[in-house]
Amino acid sequence: MTNRTKSTLYTGSTRDIVSRVKDHKSKFYPNAFSAQYQTNRLVFRRHFLSYEEAFDFEFYIKGKRRSWKIKLIESENPDWKDLSEEMKDW
Repeated sequence: MTNRTKSTLYTGSTRDIVSRVKDHKSKFYPNAFSAQYQTNRLVFRRHFLSYEEAFDFEFYIKGKRRSWKIKLIESENPDWKDLSEEMKDW
């Protein structure tokens, strides 16, 4: 996830992406990193068959440089569109 200016990137994994995105957008946890830096735009997502796989990929991404993360995002979402807009129909 990122903020309006794309200056901050947030990486996380979840079993329920719809609820997690709602939490980010509503700042449900006001002291959390995502609330403080206003990371409320979903710009990248990946589905995994197991939580362990997702968790491993999360930590893999967290170990990468910002430039690598930007290339990953832009390889699937070149316009940095807020993908949560698609979830309204879920």
